[in-house]
Amino acid sequence: MSPAGATSSTWFQRFLLPGFAFKAVVIGGGYATGRELAEFFLPSGPWGGVAGMLLAMVIWSVVCVTTFLFARASGARDYLSFFHALLGRGWVVFEIAYILFVVLILAVFGAAAGAIGAAMFGLPKIAGTLALMTAIAGFVMFGNTSVERLFKYVSFLLYGVYVLFMLLAFTHFGDRILAGFALDVPATDWALGGVTYASYNIIGAIVILPVVRHLTCDRDAVVAGLLLVCCMLLADRFGLVALIAKGYRALAAIFLLIYVVPLMTLGVARLLRRGSVVRQS
Repeated sequence: MSPAGATSSTWFQRFLLPGFAFKAVVIGGGYATGRELAEFFLPSGPWGGVAGMLLAMVIWSVVCVTTFLFARASGARDYLSFFHALLGRGWVVFEIAYILFVVLILAVFGAAAGAIGAAMFGLPKIAGTLALMTAIAGFVMFGNTSVERLFKYVSFLLYGVYVLFMLLAFTHFGDRILAGFALDVPATDWALGGVTYASYNIIGAIVILPVVRHLTCDRDAVVAGLLLVCCMLLADRFGLVALIAKGYRALAAIFLLIYVVPLMTLGVARLLRRGSVVRQS
């Protein structure tokens, strides 16, 4: 099955944009603050942390591939149609969990923006939160094309910054990095950290199907923008550390049960049956 407009899609849109979009969800959801590293990987030591990251990478790769194959086979172009096809009437369970995820991740965005504004410019935390809210609303109001361009150019900038960061880290602190890996630190709970981190972030594969196309009129954009406001202001109430430590662990278990497990069992079984039918015909 070939989606409408596929023939006009560029190589970048077909192969790189999904990964860039998924990356944006993962990094923006807390990785960029460094708090997720401290929460899920550093307690396992240097080698345990690396092992947990590699495990998370493998989980993401396998589940993303299966998600995209199932979405293509079922004709799903958004998360609602995807879970209608996967869970049937049970789709409403995911809808509830997804709302909780959106509230949490926007609150984390707001907390991070507020903390950065306060640390770099001495502004009140609410100023950074409001600035981020305004920027998100501006891009969303111009629809899917605007968001895709944002993913494209910001991704190039972001990867450039990460390359520069790695070069500076190894040239200025290379001896300390090697000394850290030489320490005899038990690699405890690295698998749990990797699975937990991967489980709640894998929702990015569903988010990028994408959901922005549901903004069909100005009223939708206004309503969505006001819901940006409510979620981000939760950051002032709970704080970044509490949000990541408590909220993400709970969501990891929920998404593992209602998304990853059904996809890798029911979803894979349906893909295999479909492939068998196609070969016989």
